[in-house]
Amino acid sequence: MRILVTDKKTNVAALRDQLLSSRLSAGQADAALTSLQTVNPHVDLTNLSPGTVLFVPDTPDFQETGSDSVSGDAFADFEHLVKTSLDAAVSRGKAASEVRAAESADVTRTFKSAAFKRVLAKDTELQTAVEAANAALKSEKEERDQAEATVAAASKGAIAALHALSQNLRVG
Repeated sequence: MRILVTDKKTNVAALRDQLLSSRLSAGQADAALTSLQTVNPHVDLTNLSPGTVLFVPDTPDFQETGSDSVSGDAFADFEHLVKTSLDAAVSRGKAASEVRAAESADVTRTFKSAAFKRVLAKDTELQTAVEAANAALKSEKEERDQAEATVAAASKGAIAALHALSQNLRVG
């Protein structure tokens, strides 16, 4: 497997010129581009932004000069970088959630204090505001929990997809 990082906005016609052997018939070129799309489900070959990473099959249909070899530990290093970055993002999210949970707990403790309850008993408008605040705190906690679970699942899924890709590329 080889790799190509686009250095400018690129489309399928430019990829055909850059990557495919000139001796291919139109049908063979289309089949080769289909195989390129298969190993790169993460991109739209008709509209590539600069910096897009493409995996290029090591087949005679593709020119070696159009891409770089994925050799040694390059893919494993990439996989490690992605996993480390995702783990860091999950950790930062959990830390922020813990800070917000501690703040919510402080507010709840204040609401439950004897002094606050005495003031609350005399003010129906404040009672309504406190009930709304309690509902908002509960909803916010549910949203934090859901967001944390979503990010963890997305991270786990991305790592699994990257591992599957490494197996498909036979580099892992």
